[in-house]
Amino acid sequence: MLGIFDGHGPHGHDISAYLKERFLSFVQESLVEDSKDALVEGLKSGFKTVSTGVRKAGVDYTYSGSTCLAVLLQGPLCICAHVGDSRAVLGRKTLTDWKTVSISTDHKPDLRDESARIIGAGGVISTSCVGSGPSTGPLRVWLRNQRIPGLAMTRSIGDAVAQRVGVISLPDVTETALTCEHKILVVASDGLWTVMASEEVVEQVGKWYDAGTSAGRAAEWLLREALRRWERAGESDDITLQVVFFE
Repeated sequence: MLGIFDGHGPHGHDISAYLKERFLSFVQESLVEDSKDALVEGLKSGFKTVSTGVRKAGVDYTYSGSTCLAVLLQGPLCICAHVGDSRAVLGRKTLTDWKTVSISTDHKPDLRDESARIIGAGGVISTSCVGSGPSTGPLRVWLRNQRIPGLAMTRSIGDAVAQRVGVISLPDVTETALTCEHKILVVASDGLWTVMASEEVVEQVGKWYDAGTSAGRAAEWLLREALRRWERAGESDDITLQVVFFE
């Protein structure tokens, strides 16, 4: 299993640390067998248990939370379960080029089903507004008539205030049967995906794969390239990423 836990808010680092420490054990405790259905249910149970655990752990999650993305590999089966905007992609090598296979979808307010749930729960979706000036930045989730919490995703672990207007911790789950064409797996926080598109990541990592270098070197290049682009833009974000090469 690979996991990405990207915290946000004043105590997001505490929540992501809790997920890193406990999530895998919660999944393992719920597994009764290694069939596909049991693995999927085990992942879902892990999300439910860890969400409850955060509430009991003494961490202030009023305005804080974390993404949670887990990719479980069992033989040729790849199961991805996630909430938030951390992302997982596969790279499939054909005779002529690399193809990108998205196995997660960022839970953002611009998705129709996600926004419908937020609005149906009484929330508001809009960009942030500074003073009387024009709205700027990404779409965010707000309470009606209140400029809180301003969450830029529609699912997360934690975020008590955002839960009042439809932000949930129920994961989306995808199942992919790996073939000999699947050569690359990249999972990362939005610190990577904000500055590099999924297709570019697969194409660039594919060059490292074709050159016979290690996944570790490819990961290091991705990290440095993402940092360079953030610096060039005069901004910053934390970055967590993992790269897997399949033989």
